[in-house]
Amino acid sequence: KGEDDDDGSQVASDRSDGGSSSDESDGEDEDDNATESCPTGCDPALFAAIQQLRERRLDNEILVNEAQRNVEVLRRQNESNASKARIIDSALRQTETEIRAFQTAKQNKLNELPMLVPLRLSQFLYLVDGTLPADLSSAVVFTNTGVQQLKDRIRWYQLEKQELRKQHKDMEKELANEIRVSKGKQMKIAELERKANDIQMLKFGQLVDLEYLERMGSSSSATELQEKLRSVELECHNDMRGWEMKLKEANAQLTSETKRNTDLLHKIADLTQRQREL
Repeated sequence: KGEDDDDGSQVASDRSDGGSSSDESDGEDEDDNATESCPTGCDPALFAAIQQLRERRLDNEILVNEAQRNVEVLRRQNESNASKARIIDSALRQTETEIRAFQTAKQNKLNELPMLVPLRLSQFLYLVDGTLPADLSSAVVFTNTGVQQLKDRIRWYQLEKQELRKQHKDMEKELANEIRVSKGKQMKIAELERKANDIQMLKFGQLVDLEYLERMGSSSSATELQEKLRSVELECHNDMRGWEMKLKEANAQLTSETKRNTDLLHKIADLTQRQREL
């Protein structure tokens, strides 16, 4: 018994010495483990395994805490980097805007600089009364390629104008066809109404108000006929509105293209006249 007491005091002394180099919670756990002994009837090997699991759990908790601290540090760094990235993007956009403004101002200044363009007399098309005027300040230097491009564009607009006219004619034909179909449907509706009136006269000897019969619980045939009439009228009305809108759009587009083509024809006519005079 005396030897056991000496061993216990030696273990307690060792534990107390080890606890001086760790934090308070670890020292308390080590003191608890030092004073804890295997319960009566418990397998010493099982108790030792439990002690190892406890130590492993403490180690895992330390690792988890360390990982959480690292995650928090990384999150703060990520937020800081994102804020810096937003600041850099804003500065970059501002710099790009300033560069574009500088380029525009530079081009404007360059355009104001006088330039000498050597030309031959055969290249002058700016004539007044068949002679070259002394003042050429209102003249414009234009390349042959640009004139050819204008001519090509005029031809393209002419082709487009022809195509629009063709489409307009097709749409007018379709509209006329739809109008004929609508009139046919209206005639059919009138025929159905006449038959309905004849049937009413044969059955009842007088015309009957279908809406009144519907409110009073009319027959299914009268209800179906009325619904059919309404659907046909609505369909005809929608078709007419659709084709009228298409016709208006086509007319507006044709007018716009005709005006633009006329302006271009005037320009090319002036250029051609000047070239012929030369």
